[in-house]
Amino acid sequence: MVEIEEKLEVLIVKDGKISRELPVDFEWLFLSHYMKSNGWAVSGSAFSGDRDFIIWLKEEENKGVQELLSKSGLVSEMYSLVEKSEGWFSTEVSVVMKASLSENASMPR
Repeated sequence: MVEIEEKLEVLIVKDGKISRELPVDFEWLFLSHYMKSNGWAVSGSAFSGDRDFIIWLKEEENKGVQELLSKSGLVSEMYSLVEKSEGWFSTEVSVVMKASLSENASMPR
């Protein structure tokens, strides 16, 4: 069993406005990003459109928003909103993964 616990700073933009409501699938977004980096990167971002996205930062990584966002891929007004925003909030994420094999499992040949 693997348990990942992180304290994050989060900024959510929904319909071009700051939101404080975490998406129901945030744990999955976080875990997917974490797994793709082989556990090396905790900070990340996810987009469902140019006016709907979430950014999360781990304090110890010392990453800036600029490293997680590309100016060319983000509408300039949204980039300005992110840079000037005071809508960041702290949250803790805990994800537990457990792998198990069934009794009938066999090794590939």
